[in-house]
Amino acid sequence: MKRGLLLLLAGVSVAGCGGTTSTSTTAAPGTPKAQLIAAADRICSAENTSISTLNQKLRAATAASAPGVLREAAAAERASVGDLRALPVPSGEEATVSRWLAAEGAVATDEMNVATATEAEARQTAEQDIERAAVLAHDLAVGYGFKVCGAQG
Repeated sequence: MKRGLLLLLAGVSVAGCGGTTSTSTTAAPGTPKAQLIAAADRICSAENTSISTLNQKLRAATAASAPGVLREAAAAERASVGDLRALPVPSGEEATVSRWLAAEGAVATDEMNVATATEAEARQTAEQDIERAAVLAHDLAVGYGFKVCGAQG
């Protein structure tokens, strides 16, 4: 998912599906893996559009309104992860896909932790956690063959 809405006001931005574009394995068209990649990438594309809008809101946010935008972003990320979890996973791919979804879920949890942190140290720790989870999610997505879900912007 596109990583962007982590915390613009703290030098981070709001996250979504993705990571930097890179090479990955490819699945033969029409195979269950290719179908999963296509369906997941559609979900990630929709989330990326939502995250872009939230990033615009975050840029205009005040210190008082930013946590609300971040909570909205975390909710959008959680909803997307829920949609991704509902997709059928090819036999034998469950562990790999589950690990990727766990990393994406961790990003959403960490985004909520940033949004609700009341102390700078807790916020900074949550931001670092997001960064780690986002890198893992990206690497797993790219390694599996996702295009949009593996693209960072």
